[in-house]
Amino acid sequence: MVLNFSLKFIKRRIAWPAGGHGKPIRKLVIFDLEGVLTPHEFLLELAERAGKYEEVLREFRAGINGHGSWLDSLRRRMEIMRGTPIEFAEEVAAKVDMEPGAAELTRALKGGGWRVAIVSGGFDILGPALDRGGLVYDRFLSHRLVFEHGLLVGAELRFPDKGAAARILKEEMRPDFVVAVGDGWNDVPMFEEANLAIGFRPKPVLENYIHMGASSIEELSRVLLSGRLEAAARRAV
Repeated sequence: MVLNFSLKFIKRRIAWPAGGHGKPIRKLVIFDLEGVLTPHEFLLELAERAGKYEEVLREFRAGINGHGSWLDSLRRRMEIMRGTPIEFAEEVAAKVDMEPGAAELTRALKGGGWRVAIVSGGFDILGPALDRGGLVYDRFLSHRLVFEHGLLVGAELRFPDKGAAARILKEEMRPDFVVAVGDGWNDVPMFEEANLAIGFRPKPVLENYIHMGASSIEELSRVLLSGRLEAAARRAV
């Protein structure tokens, strides 16, 4: 799908904010983490380190492409990974870096008056990687790995899906206009809470759930930072 701000390729109607001309628009962008701001997939890389890659990959592909429940897929992946040493997890997390341009994009968004949030179906062990990579953001919502005696025993799920996480952010920040950026099936509930849904290198299953697609951080920047997005919103109200 080609990103084109003429909206020629948009499949869903954009929900523009209500309000009068001249009124500041409170803008929130919610990014998925893995597959968007970072090219890494932490649990897959941890599975490779633990010698369980093929088993976890099968479950990951099923979940990300919409074959069954994402949460059920995650639970099965966690069961496969049960017993993994915490040292493996820390080692893998320490190698996670960000997409080129991601730090600059978040910094520019903040400078332009956006609130920036990151919602991950992964784990808060990646929190230090966000800071190490120079991301600038207001909130990071994710789940938590649980270890006992140095071994992985499961995960603490902090929200049932990304739609619930988006609603938490909307309640906290009270935005007029929400953009959500994600790449897979588990981002659909988040898209449904947004005014504008952007697929980042989107999986085919997302075709009917997004307004447009972007293949790079540069393309995202052209939409989010050009001023045309807010100008179009103002014209619509």
